[in-house]
Amino acid sequence: MPLTVLFESPELQAGSPIDIVAVRNLFDVVTPPIDSWDWLPRLIRQETWQCRILLYDYNPDSLLDIGTSGDECLRSEADALLKDLLLYRRLEAESKRPLVFICHGFGGLIVKSALVRSGVVKEASAWCRSIFLSTYAVLFVSTPHLGISRSALEILSPYAAGPINQFAIALLYESTRVREPPDSSMLSDLHLQFRPLADSVLVFNYWELQDTHIGDMSALLVEKHSAAPTLEGSESYGLAAAHRDLLSFNDKTNQGTEHIWSVLKSCVSSAASSIQARWRSDPFLNQDSHLDALSPPEPEHGHNFQRNIITGGRTHFGDNITNNYIVNRNGHHRSDPGDGNPQESATQKAYKFSKRSCPRFTGRQLQLRLLQRAFADPSAVSGREGPRIAVIHGVSGSGKTQFCLKYAEQARHDYWDVFFIDASSKANAEARYSILGQEHGRGATFEAGKFWLYERTKPWLLILDNADDPDLGIADLIPDSAYGDVLITTRNRKVVDTFPQGFALQLRGMDPEDAVELLLKTADLPPQRQDRPTAKILATELRYLALAINLAGNSIRQHCRTLKEYLAHYLNERHVVAVSSDDADELEKEEAVVFANWNMTFDRIKIDRAKAAEDARILLSIFVHLHFESISREIFRAAWLSPESVNQDVPDLLKLKPIKSRPTESWGLTERRLSKAINVLHDYSIIEYDTERETCMIHPLIHKWAKTRLTAQAGTNALEQKTQGTIKAPEGDIDWLSYTVELLSRGISSHLDTSGSRFRRSILPHINFCVSILERSRSLYPKNRHEAIHLQRFALLYAESGHWKQARDLQRRVVDFCCSGLGQNHEASLEAQRILSQILWNSFKIEETIKLQGRLIQARTLSRKRLSDWFPIWPPMHLEYCIALNDITQSLWLAGELGISEYTGQRAYAGLKAKLGSIDPLTLSAMLNLARTLHHLGQLARAQQLLVAVMRKRQKFFGPNHPDTLMAENEFGMTCLASKDFVQAETVVTSVYEIKRTLGDDHVGMHMTKGNLARAYARSRQLDKAMAVLDEMFERIGPKHPNWSEVMTGRAEVEIKLGQLAEASRTCREVLQQMDLEEQPKLPRALRLVGPKNPVRAADLQRAKVLKLLNEVSKARSVAF
Repeated sequence: MPLTVLFESPELQAGSPIDIVAVRNLFDVVTPPIDSWDWLPRLIRQETWQCRILLYDYNPDSLLDIGTSGDECLRSEADALLKDLLLYRRLEAESKRPLVFICHGFGGLIVKSALVRSGVVKEASAWCRSIFLSTYAVLFVSTPHLGISRSALEILSPYAAGPINQFAIALLYESTRVREPPDSSMLSDLHLQFRPLADSVLVFNYWELQDTHIGDMSALLVEKHSAAPTLEGSESYGLAAAHRDLLSFNDKTNQGTEHIWSVLKSCVSSAASSIQARWRSDPFLNQDSHLDALSPPEPEHGHNFQRNIITGGRTHFGDNITNNYIVNRNGHHRSDPGDGNPQESATQKAYKFSKRSCPRFTGRQLQLRLLQRAFADPSAVSGREGPRIAVIHGVSGSGKTQFCLKYAEQARHDYWDVFFIDASSKANAEARYSILGQEHGRGATFEAGKFWLYERTKPWLLILDNADDPDLGIADLIPDSAYGDVLITTRNRKVVDTFPQGFALQLRGMDPEDAVELLLKTADLPPQRQDRPTAKILATELRYLALAINLAGNSIRQHCRTLKEYLAHYLNERHVVAVSSDDADELEKEEAVVFANWNMTFDRIKIDRAKAAEDARILLSIFVHLHFESISREIFRAAWLSPESVNQDVPDLLKLKPIKSRPTESWGLTERRLSKAINVLHDYSIIEYDTERETCMIHPLIHKWAKTRLTAQAGTNALEQKTQGTIKAPEGDIDWLSYTVELLSRGISSHLDTSGSRFRRSILPHINFCVSILERSRSLYPKNRHEAIHLQRFALLYAESGHWKQARDLQRRVVDFCCSGLGQNHEASLEAQRILSQILWNSFKIEETIKLQGRLIQARTLSRKRLSDWFPIWPPMHLEYCIALNDITQSLWLAGELGISEYTGQRAYAGLKAKLGSIDPLTLSAMLNLARTLHHLGQLARAQQLLVAVMRKRQKFFGPNHPDTLMAENEFGMTCLASKDFVQAETVVTSVYEIKRTLGDDHVGMHMTKGNLARAYARSRQLDKAMAVLDEMFERIGPKHPNWSEVMTGRAEVEIKLGQLAEASRTCREVLQQMDLEEQPKLPRALRLVGPKNPVRAADLQRAKVLKLLNEVSKARSVAF
């Protein structure tokens, strides 16, 4: 049994006893022997403490089991720890005894997961809550809260019990440095879920100061930022030891022991009163109806309890915990929407909004009070029919965005969370919503992300920034929820007219005194300076614009100019700017003020010959070809780490690579060089830099002018060089757009590996911006093979994000270039055409897809890479030909050409099995495609035989919760339904349905599973169960959900079978009414096919089905009458 008593005070019941639970590490190489924990009881015996020391020792093989997801591994061990503690403490009636955990390394993740699962239960598992309520403190000793590096995993991997599994891989952070929240979804979920619970528990984080040496390898196994992340109220402490030796103490004077001992001493003296008060004040367990639930169930058969060692099996708590209470990625506790209390306090939240206003923000107090009055009491939603909307409009540079950020900071305690969306274009806004949907398990689509936000039942704030485009359709970007407050910043005054019932606030120049104060503060000049009158004149000439004043102040500080000198230079420069002419409208005059200031600032950087200034000019030339928001350092890091060769004409800042012989040292030099360049731009206020997120941002107006100025300058330099025959300057006729495209492309893996998905989503706005420039200025792009590769990667990224039209347009360009320049049968052309066919398939261009795939099969027949591919000559059996057969099989199946699909599917399966074996993912895909076709041909036994094989192999190698595994199980359930084996269908689909404990009710695959389960119940005449599943789905979605009409149609079918004709009629009419309100269908697939040349809209099919049901209701009523 993993729970062992190391020490117990002789008179434990006297005084106020506590339980100290020690949890060991995972890998043997870094895990001290159990005997090394003897220091704890040995030192405690010298005190008079009333305590018991329990050692929790688990089997590491369960965490290192191949084929099991990291989430499942961690959850299993957390459940085991909870159960063992509960059963042990139950025997002695000690459920309210204070607990203190000491966790070494990976053991800390088990404790965090256990506390999360204990702290969020509802009444079905109220007894489990006692562990969380009794936990007074947790000491995390080098726990990888945010993950570990690849070098650390390389050290650990030879000592794991077998190959490193998905749990170990889930601990990796994908970037070159650790960050918060973690890259890993497993650690991110755990970190965010634990954050609100940490307010009730004392948290102490310890990190290692010495490397672990294994053979010729050495590294810090858990870096400081991962071992001691930012957590309000926590304490952090460094220990001068390697990872293994962190808990090897000899006496209390040891540097590490002294601190840990003082923490334990404080816990012993203070824990009892604190825990008793917590039990008394807990609103849930104070209810009489819940007190009986605190006793755990009787021990299962086979448990054998002893005084010092408990042995027995383990079970999961998932059924009772997550079914009734959901913990989402943002770490807040949220009841199901169907039974949640909309008035729930906004104080229980995970406020993770990281954007902050400028530290020198000055003034606007009257406007802030007006906005606060308009958005008073965000939690009072009674009587609201939709969100409250405020439009902040005004000229460029007036500080609209900073004003909104300042309001968000001041009102942060009133909102559950704040969401910032760049609305400068519809594509960028939809991309941000897509990321929101994907992060919360709803799918990477605009509708999914918007609906997720609509569904929140705690007050939230949405900032839509830079909504200037008149064709944006700003109203479509706002979820229609009474829980939302929405701030819109825009230069377009017509946006105000879009929301006549909203609050509108115009920002122009600052208050004159506030403007002078900001200027002096930014210039680092005394506020009572004798030339304050000059500051007033300069502020007036700057039209009191916050952006222009900020630029001027920083320029004065950097250049060490006086106010009078800067004023003279500025007045001269402003006349140079064309847009400052007398006939320019007011908006252009405001821009001229900012442009003149920017010219002066850039000219100063331009004449600076320091290396950092030169790099700053290179960065700025790149930045103007990226979107102005969220320019991450990861873009440069990913490009530097790319194994590809780099164009030698590229400036060296863009092609730096770590030196293999000195990777750590050279990487530090590379990072410092980039930091110096960023600092130059930041010091001159050309960019803003977020140190926490490591992102740069350029004000849209500066971005616009910088692009205009740098482009014009490049053209002038090129003309001068051509005329004079001089060597080009560093900023001469360099093709910065092409270099920017290459920079982004090098950071995209050609295989789109899952570890880089977060990074790829983050650069989508920058790719949108680059592509828009290419479309406007370079109709012949791509002109060479390298450019074609870059464009193809962008197309793959668009496809991965669900932007099929953009992916299709770019990939057509790639195919046209490859076929015309390299020939249709060139390998690069064939690969480009295959990618295009996959994009067309997902765009439901099925007829075009089949034609293209047919040409690929013909080409693969004659084009064979290897000499061995020509044997046999006929029929072809080489790998690329079999892959092409598999591709066309699923297209023919979708088009209804089942006979041909069966033929191609059988050949593809046989060929791939012969070439790759029966367990290769491509072979399994071919088996699944063939099984689908056989299912629709009525050959259900053969289909089931194939699907069973696919399920077993995917479960073993991918894990039971992998999307491909779930897809195979759903397909098998559908074949059982078709064969009228309703019991088997119910069993299979129910097993998939139970995985919602891991994936959550809102996972993208769960709606399909629930729909299949409802069909299984309905066809087996278990109508009450079918209705229960449909009711559960109905409670989780609303009319704006993409699957709402399908769920309601299924509900109407069951109501008819139950004889509830009036209810069925109302349901059908409600669906038709909602479909009439929608301009476009919100179904997951906009098109379905009746035949290969007869595409019909899914909405039309749905409408026909609903009308048919209404007709059935009418007939049934007539018969009854």
